[in-house]
Amino acid sequence: MSDSPSTSPLLPRAFVAFGNKLLVTVYKLLGFAVLALLLAGLVGYLAIFGIYFIHDAWVVPAVISPTDSRVLDLRTRLAHEHSLREKLAADRVELVDLSRRATATSELQRGFAKDIEQAIDRDAKTQQAHAASLDRRRRRQAAAARNITRDLAGHSAHAKKRLDEALEANMISHDEYVRGGLQLVQMQRMELALAQEAADLEGEVESATARAQALQSLANAAARDRSGSGASYEVSRLYREMQQARAAAGRAADEANMHGKRIEALDRAIAQYDEVIETIQSAPILRAAEERVYVGFVPYDNLHEFTPGRELYACTVAALVGCRAIGTVGAILDGEVSVRHPVYNRDVRGQMVALDLDSERWVREPVLHVGRAPLLL
Repeated sequence: MSDSPSTSPLLPRAFVAFGNKLLVTVYKLLGFAVLALLLAGLVGYLAIFGIYFIHDAWVVPAVISPTDSRVLDLRTRLAHEHSLREKLAADRVELVDLSRRATATSELQRGFAKDIEQAIDRDAKTQQAHAASLDRRRRRQAAAARNITRDLAGHSAHAKKRLDEALEANMISHDEYVRGGLQLVQMQRMELALAQEAADLEGEVESATARAQALQSLANAAARDRSGSGASYEVSRLYREMQQARAAAGRAADEANMHGKRIEALDRAIAQYDEVIETIQSAPILRAAEERVYVGFVPYDNLHEFTPGRELYACTVAALVGCRAIGTVGAILDGEVSVRHPVYNRDVRGQMVALDLDSERWVREPVLHVGRAPLLL
């Protein structure tokens, strides 16, 4: 009974001391554990960083679906480029039609002008022949008129003298004398008719000669593409029509030439669109989505390790340990792509390769290795 008051205070102090000691120990153990974890994480990060710094036989797997945003963007751009190309192709068809029409118009107007020029030349030759024919007729008529006039003059004088003598000798009556005078007057009228015919022929010859000269001048002017002078209204109208046809032919030829240059420009633009469309269609991502293949991204620095048929490995621990063969490398796809580096977290450039995998689940791995496991584990 006497010892209980003296020993009871000691028990709590012992428990407190033990608890404090245990708490300090646990705290130290936790601190060491946390520090060990931090060091392990740092060492692991540095190890992974170092391994990927020297390891160049890795690939980032991917499965490309038709609904992938990159595929949709490429298909949208492809449709846009196709639309622009088709618009240019339609414009080209329209320009080709306009060029053909302009060329046909130019040839038609040029042919029309040539026909008018030939018609003027033929008309000039015809008028020259007609003028020559009229001149020959005028000469014959003039010669005949001189002979007839000379004969009529002699006969008229002799007949007048005989009428006068017969009237004085009372051999004819006054009425017969008048009738004889009328016959003489008719002979004089014949002389006047011959003179009038000669004058008319002279006028026709002069008119035909003038028209022939005007037509020849116009034909020569048409051949030299210059304006003629001295032509009649009808001939001048033909010449104006010829000049208008030539001008229309020139305008149509210029229009056809302009359309031809625009067609050449459209051909160059269409060729550029074809190159863009071909580039988009050959994009690895788009081709992978269309062909339904597994693909992987390989940086250019790693590309020398990838040849078709080499084995692929997948690792279960940190993508470095516990590795097993899961497939082979396929063909390298044309075209360049950019992907985020799995460790350095920066964009790197490279190419896509086809992957022949045992199972689709391996495309969900962060990286795959080619040839062998990175740590031989």
